[in-house]
Amino acid sequence: MLTRRNILAAGTAGGALPAWAQFRVEISGVGATQMPIAIPRFRDEDKLSQQVSAIVRADLERSGFFRPVDGNGAAMDETARPAMTEWRGKGVDALAAGSVQRTADGRVDVRFKLWDVVKGSDLGGQASAVDPADLRRRRTASPTTSTRN
Repeated sequence: MLTRRNILAAGTAGGALPAWAQFRVEISGVGATQMPIAIPRFRDEDKLSQQVSAIVRADLERSGFFRPVDGNGAAMDETARPAMTEWRGKGVDALAAGSVQRTADGRVDVRFKLWDVVKGSDLGGQASAVDPADLRRRRTASPTTSTRN
């Protein structure tokens, strides 16, 4: 017997069945062409309170242009001669390695070198002496927040 109550109950029970839907994501722009980069631990960074290689890795990943690849846990510095075929086999297109060292005046000397693994070439490097507090600068206010009184 079809009553209004039976029809309403059948309609409600049908809503409890699992829904089959498709979810499609299309990535265009920066995220679609991320460059795989390996950043092994910097030599002597375990002597600091912050890991410089982890800071660099996180910043590059947040940029959206890079996809970090595991640097196999070994420390590597800017004077190393990387085995390009080994890194290419891991799917790496770029490699950054460096070192950190405390200077006599208390600053930290940070050095790095960047390699193009695909071409097997050295892309150059840089060295900077920075205050330990500046290894990772923290913002106290968001860029959109006004500090005027």
